[in-house]
Amino acid sequence: MYATVILDKSIDTPLEYLVPEHLGDKITAGSRVIVPLKGKPVSGTVLIRHNEKIFDSPLPIAELSSESRFFSDDLFRLAEWMSKYYGASLRKTLLCMIPAIVRKKTKTDEELEIEEDEFFLQEKKSLSEEQQKAFDAIIKTLHDGIFAPHLLFGVTGSGKTEIYLQAIQEARNLGKDVILLVPEISLTPQTIERIKSRFSEKIAILHHRLHSKERFATWHKIKEGEIHIVVGARSAIFSPLKNLGLIIVDEEQEGSYKQMEDTPCYHARDIAIVRAKFANATVLLGSATPSIESFYNAQNHKYILHTLSCRPKGAMPPKIRIVDMQSEREKAQGFSLFSIPLLQGIEQRIKKGEQVLLFLNRRGYYSCQKCEHCDEVIRCKNCDITLTFHKKENELSCHLCGFTMSPPPTVCPSCHREAAFKYKGPGTEQVERSLHKIFPEIRTLRMDRDTTKKKESHDVIFKEFRAGKADVLIGTQMIAKGLHFPSVTLVGVISADNGLMVPDFRSHESCFQILTQVAGRSGRSSLEGEVIFQSSFPSHPVIQFAAKEAYKEFFDEELSSREALSFPPFAQFAKLVLSGKNEEKTKAETEKLHKECKQVLPSSCILYPPIPCGHAKINTRYRFQFLIKGPKGTTIASKIAPLLQSRKRPYGIHILFDVDPLNTFF
Repeated sequence: MYATVILDKSIDTPLEYLVPEHLGDKITAGSRVIVPLKGKPVSGTVLIRHNEKIFDSPLPIAELSSESRFFSDDLFRLAEWMSKYYGASLRKTLLCMIPAIVRKKTKTDEELEIEEDEFFLQEKKSLSEEQQKAFDAIIKTLHDGIFAPHLLFGVTGSGKTEIYLQAIQEARNLGKDVILLVPEISLTPQTIERIKSRFSEKIAILHHRLHSKERFATWHKIKEGEIHIVVGARSAIFSPLKNLGLIIVDEEQEGSYKQMEDTPCYHARDIAIVRAKFANATVLLGSATPSIESFYNAQNHKYILHTLSCRPKGAMPPKIRIVDMQSEREKAQGFSLFSIPLLQGIEQRIKKGEQVLLFLNRRGYYSCQKCEHCDEVIRCKNCDITLTFHKKENELSCHLCGFTMSPPPTVCPSCHREAAFKYKGPGTEQVERSLHKIFPEIRTLRMDRDTTKKKESHDVIFKEFRAGKADVLIGTQMIAKGLHFPSVTLVGVISADNGLMVPDFRSHESCFQILTQVAGRSGRSSLEGEVIFQSSFPSHPVIQFAAKEAYKEFFDEELSSREALSFPPFAQFAKLVLSGKNEEKTKAETEKLHKECKQVLPSSCILYPPIPCGHAKINTRYRFQFLIKGPKGTTIASKIAPLLQSRKRPYGIHILFDVDPLNTFF
C-alpha cells in the first residue's frame, strides 16, 4: 500500500511513500504524517492511498502525527477547490487550514482548559413578524439537511443577531455544529457577549491574540468533537468540526474577510458558501449593507433573500442631515473641523446626559507635514507615503511599516532649509484635543490603533463608554459597526467624503457602507437619534443615498455603472502584484510576466498595462501590478497558475496572485 503525500515545506509536487504494515488502515486521505526527506523528518498530508507503486523503492512513512484525521471530507474537497479557483498550490492551501502551532506540535505538553467567562444565561427574545418569517425559512433548510445560502438584509438595529442566536440553538438541538464568522473579534464584543450568555456549552472564540497554548488546545478540542460552536474571524472557517450544519457570516461585506497578504488570497465569505455546499449545510450571510456581489446573487435567486426593514418596537431610525462644509468654512472664514450644527448637537446631548459618537477614518493629529518653502511633504524612508504627526508622542509615524521620526525635523529633508512646517489632514487625535478646547469639561474616549495596542484595550474602552464614563467616543472604523449603545443619540461624521476619490471601482460601495454602518449607531433605543454628515461634496450621490439609508437605490445605480463598464459581478478580475528591493529589476520582471500572461490568456480576457501600485513602496520593497479582466465564469487561474508554477522564480522578487481582488489600486 502506498500514499501520495504533499509536504508542508518547499516542494509543491506530491511525493510517494510506502505505508508501513503497522499503520495499515490508520492512514487515509487527510491524515497528517511525518515522512523522511533527505534524511530529515518532514510533516505532510496524505492526499490519496493507492495499491500500485509509481516510483522505485519509495521510503516508508515514519509515523502518524495524529490518530484521527486532520481534514474531514468537506475540508479536503474545499482545499482542492480553493487550489484551483485561487491558483495556489495545494500545499499552501492545506497549510492555511491548519494553525502554525498545530503543525509544529502533535501533543499538548499539558492539559489546558479553555477559560470560560461567567455570564447569566439569557432567554431568547420574541421575534417580530419579519424576523420570524426569515427564521422559519432558515431553519427549514437546516432541518432538511440541504445546502442553502441565505442573505439576511436588515437595516442597522433590526435584530439580525437574535436570528443568528436562535438559528444556532436550532442547529444544536439537531446535534449539528456551527461556525459564526465575525469581521474581527475585538471589534464585536457585544455580539460575543450575547453568544456566551445564550449558551451553556463551551464555545471556541478564535482570534489572533490567543497565545499558542490556547490556540493549540482549542483547535484539538474542536477536532475531537468536544466543542460544537466556533466563533472567529476569517480563518475560523477552516475549523475541523465533524458535523457542520450551519455557517453564519456576520457583516458579510467586510473587507477583513479577504486574505490579501499571501496565497491563496481567499475570501472567507465565498469559502463559507463552498464549504457549506460540500457539507450539505445551511449558510447565512448577514448585513445592513450587503456587498454588490451578494445582493446581485440574491436578486438572481442564487441566494434566498430575507429583508428586515424595521427596528424593534420603541427604536426609530435616526434623522440624518448633511452639512455643507464649504459653506461652514465661509462662515468661519477659514478651516473648520466642526460645523455649527454638530457643535450645537454635542452641547445639547451633554446637557441631557446622552452620548455622542464622532467618526473620522484617519488616526493621528495631522496626516502630513509640509515644507512651506519647497512644498515637499515628509515621507517615510521605507514607504511611499507621508508620515503622520502624533502630538502626544511628538513624532512622525508611518502607518504602513511603523517607522518613526522623533522629534519631528526642523530642517526640510528636501530643500535643507529651516522651515516653519505646515500641517494638513486632521485625524482623531486632533478631533479629541479640539473638542476639549471648545468644551473644557467634556469627557472623551478615543478608539483607534494608537489607543488599542494592548490586548484588552478594545473591551476596556467599550465597557467604560457603555457605563457612561464618557460623553463622547471618537474613533476610526473600529466604532462604525457591531456596537449597541442605547444612550448614543448623536453620530457625527467629521468627513463623509473620505475614500470617495480613491481610484478604485469599489470606492463608492465602501464609502456608502461605512456611512450607513456608522449612522446605524444612533437612536438604537426609545431615545430619538440624529446623524450629521459633514461633507465638502453634499450633493454627491453616495452621500445622498447614505443620508436616505437608500441601499436598494444605491445598489441599482452602482450595478448599472458596473454593467456598463463590465466590472464585477458582470466580469472577473485578477491581480498580479510583484514586489522587490530593486525598483528597476522589479519593474522589468513585471513587464516580462505581463508579456508571458498575454501569450497564455484567451482573447476574451483583457490584460491591463503594468503600473506602480497605489502604495508604490512598502517597507523598502517597490511594488508593481497589473490587472486581468475576464468574462463572468472565466477561470483566469487555470491559465495563470500553471504559468507561475512553471516559470523560473526571480530571485528577490515576490509574486502575489490575487483572484477577485477587493481593491484594484493599492
